[in-house]
Amino acid sequence: MNVQSTIVTLALALSTTTACAVESPDPDPEPDLQHRLGGRVFLPITAPCEVAFGITNDATGTEMPPLQPEVTGGELILRTTADGLLLVEGLTIELGDVDTTKPVGDDIHRLQLTDLRLRLGTLAAIEPEWSAVQVAGTGTGDLLLDWALRDDDGDVHPLATQRVRAAELGVIVAVDAEGRIGAALDSVTSGRLWDFGDIAVGDLSLSLTASEPAGE
Repeated sequence: MNVQSTIVTLALALSTTTACAVESPDPDPEPDLQHRLGGRVFLPITAPCEVAFGITNDATGTEMPPLQPEVTGGELILRTTADGLLLVEGLTIELGDVDTTKPVGDDIHRLQLTDLRLRLGTLAAIEPEWSAVQVAGTGTGDLLLDWALRDDDGDVHPLATQRVRAAELGVIVAVDAEGRIGAALDSVTSGRLWDFGDIAVGDLSLSLTASEPAGE
């Protein structure tokens, strides 16, 4: 799935969640979107959001149920430059605990993954298409996954941070009918990303929306 092909879908999601579809926008709003983004905006992540990882059992070569942790919070930080670039300066996605299994000999062990957080490891610069009330484009940035393992005694053991290099990010930012800035971000990375014992993790997909709170 090419991220560029998701821009229309992102626009649809954003118009649904932030009511950004405007039939007759002011051709010269004051201040316009590019001007407002020039001061940097911090957008809390809002529903609907989805994050999923594909899981394969290398011992048997079979696909396992994907890891789909609940999105519990996070923030998207955006800024524009004087020459019209859109910068994704920060992205943090807080994730809930999730269970999976791991083969150990003839036994199957339950694993509980906790303290999951997906974040942007490198700034993503996008050369977007601009209008007075909307900007959209694609760029790349590294995504980092922080995680830990909770054992049967309840003890938490941090695991090494994992990196998804040069993940494609599709971004659309718009102004809704109440003048609030909202954004939608989408990313799909296919193939194996890293191994966890006999478990191979890959095929990361994420889709999220973020918006200025009411009253901002």
